[in-house]
Amino acid sequence: ILSCVRELDGAIVISTALHRLGKVGLPAAARQDPRFRFLLDHFRMRLPFFGSRQIANSMHGLGAIQYRDGGAWVEMVSVQTQRRIRDFEPQHVSNTLWACARMQLQDNLMLRALINRAIEDINRMCPLDISIVTWACATLKLREVEWFRKVVQSRLDFADFSPQNMSNFVR
Repeated sequence: ILSCVRELDGAIVISTALHRLGKVGLPAAARQDPRFRFLLDHFRMRLPFFGSRQIANSMHGLGAIQYRDGGAWVEMVSVQTQRRIRDFEPQHVSNTLWACARMQLQDNLMLRALINRAIEDINRMCPLDISIVTWACATLKLREVEWFRKVVQSRLDFADFSPQNMSNFVR
């Protein structure tokens, strides 16, 4: 992926590259590779053209490699997430919150937008999405009383939850 990074252009291609890097893994040393830095710069420059799916996929890839170096892209991804929040599907919300937790990304405005969207959309969420949002809140040490209130009010059928989903609640 990094060998052809200069050929990557456009929101879908860049987000797919970041997502795939997360799937295959990226050693810590490779994060200093100038080609990876180039990809992050392209990510930041193209973020105004990213939709919710591209934001979520990119963040998921960066979360999977536990990228924690920050950079100029963090503020831009926060702005774009807030701008596109109405377009986020439940899986986009949970994947982006998961990534924020993995990266220890504590952007309050972005997290607030994502949590509020999760609260609004809880009835469309599957057990995995609900457990990931709950896990992310715990990992980021967010005291999201309204989220937990909504989980209780939703009267979820925990029989639908896998053991892994359930473990996210007791973390």
